[in-house]
Formats: sequence, structure tokens, C-alpha cells
Amino acid sequence: VIVTDCSQQAPALYVADKYYIVPRMTEDDYFSTILDICVKENIKFVLPLQEEELILTAKERAKYEEIGVIPIVSEYEKVLLCKDKYALNNYLNENGISAVPTMLAKDYLKKNKEINNIKMHLKRII
Repeated sequence: VIVTDCSQQAPALYVADKYYIVPRMTEDDYFSTILDICVKENIKFVLPLQEEELILTAKERAKYEEIGVIPIVSEYEKVLLCKDKYALNNYLNENGISAVPTMLAKDYLKKNKEINNIKMHLKRII
């Protein structure tokens, strides 16, 4: 197991067989550094753990596959869908999969205002 992180303080580094300190994902040379490590270490699978890394790995799937590495991540569109909780909720409902009711903040505030208006109206009547 080979682990990468941009910080020497990452706990996973110290339980891995080997580790590399790499640039932050926001830096230009991050992805090329990861690919270089994959080639150097003869990596067969890549398992991203951080949300933004999931997106990047899914987006760059073809580049991993070109060097014989299998990225263990869903398709790019599915990763993006799962990042958007509201869109995911709509997708699940449209496909007959029950999910926790989800709404946008503006809809919640509007609904909450309507409920409070009804409560206030009822108090005046009673």
C-alpha cells in the first residue's frame, strides 16, 4: 500500500508500506506527480479518499488507464451527481429509490415562513 498526501502530519502515511509527499491538488503539478508515482511504483489501482480527489480521478480516468492503472471511482458524471445532494435526491426519486426528503434552503425558508404565517393566523383566531 502506497499513500500520498501533501502533509507530513497525515496519519495514513505512517501505516503505509511506502508514502510520498505530493503537491496540493490545486497545484498544477499534482496530477503529473501522481501519474509519475504510479509508473515508478508499478501501481495497479488508485483509490482516492477525498471528495475533490474523487472528482479529479474520475475526470482523468483515461490518463490512468493509459498507463495501466485502474481508478477505483465511479464515472465522472456520477461523482458530480453525488456531490450535489439536491440533484442526487431528485435523481433517486425519479428512479424510484426512496431517499430522505431534501429541499433547497430558499424553499425551506419559504415553507417555514408559510407555516409561521399559518401559526400566527391561528393564534389570532383562537
